[in-house]
Amino acid sequence: MIAQERTRTMTPITEDNRHIAAAPISAWLHAGTQDRTPDRHGFWLAQSRRVAWHRPPQRMATARPDRDARWFEDGTLNASVSCVDRHLADHGDRLAIFWRGEDAGQVDRVTYRDLHERVCRLANALRDQGVQRNDRVMIHLPMVVEGIVAMLACARIGAVQVLMSGDFTAQEMAGHLVDCGAVAVITADETGHGSRSIPLKARMDEALHIAGPDSHVRLMLVVSHTGTPVPMTAGRDHKFNDLVDWYEPDCLPEIMHAEDPLFILHTAGTSRGMMHATGRYIVWASYAVDSTANGAGTQPGIAQVARHIALVYGALANGMTIRIHEGQPATLAA
Repeated sequence: MIAQERTRTMTPITEDNRHIAAAPISAWLHAGTQDRTPDRHGFWLAQSRRVAWHRPPQRMATARPDRDARWFEDGTLNASVSCVDRHLADHGDRLAIFWRGEDAGQVDRVTYRDLHERVCRLANALRDQGVQRNDRVMIHLPMVVEGIVAMLACARIGAVQVLMSGDFTAQEMAGHLVDCGAVAVITADETGHGSRSIPLKARMDEALHIAGPDSHVRLMLVVSHTGTPVPMTAGRDHKFNDLVDWYEPDCLPEIMHAEDPLFILHTAGTSRGMMHATGRYIVWASYAVDSTANGAGTQPGIAQVARHIALVYGALANGMTIRIHEGQPATLAA
């Protein structure tokens, strides 16, 4: 079941947030078909059937003067349903994620049914803690299963993911926290790279201190990845499992318009964030990953987005298995 459709409250791109620009993924969509078919609109409308829609789109794109076209704008969907729910009936016991840590014996095998439960528990926790549709949630995690769960849980409740790697300084993160207006953060105690370990929680605390009263963060979930003790701010900080495990393993997904934002991606060293829309991104990612898996190669422009994000949404939308070895890029299972 899907939650009742609500009035759109998407924050527009204005002079106040002009540095967060809509990503020109339509250029990638055009590039992906320039040598394949003269009917690009028909091609991508057909490709849109790859994902699960609440209301399937009837038109491909609407051109706007001097602005990026609106793609699949009459369609509604939820990205987490395409990545998880629709696989449950026939492939619920299929492996969705295989994770291996740096230490011997650290293994996590997550089926699609397991993934659905974990995503729903976190989605319910975020909702209960006051995170609403269109709120920004910053995700600052190492290569762990909780990172994928966090992405899908945000998508499930219509919250916009703000994805950050460990390369950002506290000063840079402070600026991004303020710019995007994040109300919640999901991070970890630290990464697990031995001498190269990064103290993620400490860095986030420093970023929030720098942001000061300009920060809107009222919730921080901390994954105990290495078990290193970290200071916790009462009323704001919670151990991830201690909070999330209390919640029900089912959660009604929010109906999103295809042009509603799915995530904002920042690149280290820049202040510009790229906002990616739900419908166009998941259709493109599904097509790109499927084409790659079948030997067609990645589509033009894939280097412009985080490969990990494309792999997560693309692979799971296709019912594939993601293999993660901590400290290395995620891959498709053979």
